[in-house]
Amino acid sequence: MPNIETMSQRMSEARQTQGLSFVELAEQTGLSVSSLQRYERGEVENIPLHKVELLATALKITPAFLMGWENPNGETREHAVGEICEALTRLSYKKLRLILLFVRSLSEAE
Repeated sequence: MPNIETMSQRMSEARQTQGLSFVELAEQTGLSVSSLQRYERGEVENIPLHKVELLATALKITPAFLMGWENPNGETREHAVGEICEALTRLSYKKLRLILLFVRSLSEAE
């Protein structure tokens, strides 16, 4: 499930980086200025995929990055999980227990 706060922040940053006003972004995407403003404020939770694609194209980013499914370098969450799992297979039991405690503390902090 996408994180609306992440999407809103990435949309705002990309729009500002491109130097686009809401009016210019509306012209490029065919979306209304008010819709774009609501998206950027995080007021809309269910944005249709075709609109995400329009926004991402205009903002020169990928839809996956815009939705928070991909990091700036293009690495996906699934890729990172796979790398972590691979690295964990090489650790001793004692180190795995320490990592487990650390991960639990991270997940409780969210």
